Amino acid sequence: MMTAIQWLNSSAFDFFISIFVLYHPDRFGLRMSWAAGARSRIPVEQREFLDLAQQFLPVPLTWLYRLNPLPQNAAQALAALAEIPPEEGLAAWMVDGSTPEKVREALAAAARQHGHSEVQRAVLRSGLLKYAAKPSAKAMQLYYEAAAEPGAFAERFRTAMQTYYQVFFSEEEERIQPLLTEALRSAQQQSAGKTVDAVVEELSRGVQVGDLERLQRVAVAASYWTSPLVFYTYPLPDTLLLVFGCRQEGQPLIPGGLVPETLIRTFKALGDPTRLRILRLLSQSPHTPTQLSRVLRLRPPTVVHHLTELRVCGLVHVLIQPGVERLYALRPEGLDLVQRGLHDYLNDPFEET
Repeated sequence: MMTAIQWLNSSAFDFFISIFVLYHPDRFGLRMSWAAGARSRIPVEQREFLDLAQQFLPVPLTWLYRLNPLPQNAAQALAALAEIPPEEGLAAWMVDGSTPEKVREALAAAARQHGHSEVQRAVLRSGLLKYAAKPSAKAMQLYYEAAAEPGAFAERFRTAMQTYYQVFFSEEEERIQPLLTEALRSAQQQSAGKTVDAVVEELSRGVQVGDLERLQRVAVAASYWTSPLVFYTYPLPDTLLLVFGCRQEGQPLIPGGLVPETLIRTFKALGDPTRLRILRLLSQSPHTPTQLSRVLRLRPPTVVHHLTELRVCGLVHVLIQPGVERLYALRPEGLDLVQRGLHDYLNDPFEET
C-alpha cells in the first residue's frame, strides 16, 4: 500500500493553535510578556476560564479533521463548535485515534451520568497525561466538571473563542491567510518526486515518523503559529495529521522586532553547557532521553526540557514511533541554518532608530 499525501488549506487550525501558543508561549519561543498582552484583550471572566481550560485542553486537531467539510477559516470553525452535541462537548477535543478505550468509556459515562466515581476520575486523569503536564487544582476541577456537564462546558468554550476571534484572531487571520496558502503551495511543489518520509521530515524540520508505511494517508496543513514546531495526531487509525510550522525567518510573529526571535533563542540555547554536551553526545550517536539522563546524571524531565529547547531551535532530529521512547539525533543542517541566519542578520542593511 502506498501512503498518499492529502493537502489541507485552512486557517481554522491556526485559530485553535494560536490560543494554545498564547497560553504556552515558552514552548514555542514566544516572548511571555507579549503573549500576556495579547491574552489581556479577552474580557476577565472569559480569560480566567481559558486560563484554566488551556491547562488541559489539547488543540482539537482530530475534531477539525473529522468535520465534513473541513472548516476553511475560524468563522466556519466557530459555527461547527455550535453544532457539537451536548454529550460530546469534552470528548470532541480529548479523543483521537490513540485514546485508550477506557478513557473514551469514562468520558461517555460521565456525560451520561452527569457525574463520576473516584475510579472514573482516576481514568479521566490518566487521559490527560499526553496533553497536560501539571494542571492546577482549579483546572482539574474544571476538567471534572466539563466531563460531567460537557454541554455547558462546550458553550462556555465556544463563547470564549468567539470573543477571542473578535478581539484578536479576526485581524490576525487576514494577515496570515495568504501566507498559509503560499506555504502549502510551496510545500506541494517541493514535495514532487520525494518519498512521504522525506516530505514529513523536511516540513517538520527534523521529525521522523517510524510507522508511515502502514498508513493510507498523511494529511498536511500549514500553520503560522506553530513555528518552529509541529503538531501531529492520528485522527483515524490509517491517517497521520501533520500541521507544520511555515513561518519564515523574515516573518516575525511579534510585529516590530529588530532581532529575529529564533536567532535570540538559538544563541541562548547554545549558551548552556548542558545543551552543548547533549549536542556533542547526539553528534556521536542517537540517544533517548533516558540514555542521556544516565550519561549526564540528570533527571529525565530536565533532559527532556533541554531537548525541547534544542528542538525548538531546529538543532535535533526526533524519531517518533508508537509505544517507543523518542530517539534524538543531531540535525547538522540546523547548525548550518544558525550560521546562515547570523550572517544574514549581520549583513542586512537597516536603519536603527
